[in-house]
Amino acid sequence: MPQITKIRIVNFLYNDGKRLIADELYDLRRENGESADVLINLANGGGKSVLVQLIMQPIIPKARVAGRRIESFFTRSTDHCFVALEWALEESKAKLLTGIAMSASDSRSDQDTERGYQIKYYTFLSAYLDNQVDYRIETLPLSQRDNGRFIPAAFDSVRTLAKNSGGRLERYSSEDSTRWRERLSQFGIAQNEWELIEDLNSDEDGLSKFFSKRKTSDAVIDGLIIPRIEGKLSGGASKDDSSLETMLLNYARSFSRQQDMIREREVLSGFRSMLEGMQDQARELWTSYDRMEKSVENLFAYHDALSGETAWQEDKLAGLAAQQDGQQQKIRGIQWERASA
Repeated sequence: MPQITKIRIVNFLYNDGKRLIADELYDLRRENGESADVLINLANGGGKSVLVQLIMQPIIPKARVAGRRIESFFTRSTDHCFVALEWALEESKAKLLTGIAMSASDSRSDQDTERGYQIKYYTFLSAYLDNQVDYRIETLPLSQRDNGRFIPAAFDSVRTLAKNSGGRLERYSSEDSTRWRERLSQFGIAQNEWELIEDLNSDEDGLSKFFSKRKTSDAVIDGLIIPRIEGKLSGGASKDDSSLETMLLNYARSFSRQQDMIREREVLSGFRSMLEGMQDQARELWTSYDRMEKSVENLFAYHDALSGETAWQEDKLAGLAAQQDGQQQKIRGIQWERASA
């Protein structure tokens, strides 16, 4: 599966606007550039949940974490931010960029449980090699410095950039959620797997609560795996879908055919045993056949030799008969001479 190698967060305010992530790039790779598994360890209140929620936005826009809506961070009408992820793709040297631009909209929620502005967003995507410069996670013009003052790019800046990219930078509106899901799945990023991560992070102790209700392996299968497989059965899976439930579904289908495979193996094993029992007979038959072929060859050789000898003797006999006729003529001649004398 693809693995996140870099995270970039631009112009994000949190803790009631007291903390700002201006433009930070988090490189999660090893020193040799390979992807690495990463553990982020922060003190309570350090922003772990915030970081997890932001990482999820380019994949599942408006994802909730710890019961908090992403809208709750947008407390001013001018608030907007960018979040981008770079992925290392399986069996490919190319990198994938997925990102989201979020901004406060004109409407604001008046409910205490849903503080903050409603948001509008669009997502964007590009694939590139290491030697390409444009549309990389590091080079996207999402901010600038003016005399030491931080100035974020406008909310529509990436959308405008995508229009002029000739298709190298793709942009998807909030109404294109289905197309966005399908596009991610083409690179092996399954939204439904990330929805599971969202479920596990729905509360501060979401993971503990999840497994406290599922203390046995059967409960985990019933509550986690089977519903996902059923979802695949009802909704269908694309040929390139590499999500966990698709793999499990394919495994289940393969497992269901094992009885036929076992029976076929038993038939083949019995046939093999029968052949092994006939091996000596077959070897003797083969040897006898070789001896018969050799005898036939010898018989034809004798026949040819005898035919040649017979023809030679017949020629010799014809020659002797001719000599005998000659001698008889000589005898008659001598007898005629005697009679004449």
